[in-house]
Amino acid sequence: MLQQAGYTLSSQIDDRTILAMVILGKEEGLKEELTQIGKKMPAGLPLLCQCADITLHEIACWITPPILLFGFDDLCFSTGRFATLVAGLQASQGAREFLEAFVTSLGLLPVWIQDSAGLVLPRLVCSLANEAAFACGEGVADAASIDLAMKSGMSMPLGPIEWAAELGYGRVVRVLNHLHE
Repeated sequence: MLQQAGYTLSSQIDDRTILAMVILGKEEGLKEELTQIGKKMPAGLPLLCQCADITLHEIACWITPPILLFGFDDLCFSTGRFATLVAGLQASQGAREFLEAFVTSLGLLPVWIQDSAGLVLPRLVCSLANEAAFACGEGVADAASIDLAMKSGMSMPLGPIEWAAELGYGRVVRVLNHLHE
């Protein structure tokens, strides 16, 4: 998605870097990656981290010195029409505007929300998948019927079981555990 929008991707931070982005989850080595990135981050360079299974506040506690930190919901970032964004404490209006322009350049509508467990879409999608799994497990209906009902009745692009399969059941469980914590 970023390459299609004309951006060059690199695993190194140098003088051409306009933004650092981390999509690892909490249990996927995020803390270790942020520790390494934090050592290399120049002042004023925005750091955008996924926040489906961790809050931006928790991420901020791992990083020293304070960095220009933003969070995003990566569940549908590359396939959706909008990007849910969270601003860290160091984020100025200018930094927010920069991030909005970046997100807009990807063809996405930026939507600012407050930092919270699971943000919006991960919280809803994973909770629906959980309830659908309960309904299936209790014999209310099979998975295909539940997905069809949600797609037809709620105009969802995918049914909750399909969505969970696409995201990966482990990821869904990590978001649900994050909500529980």
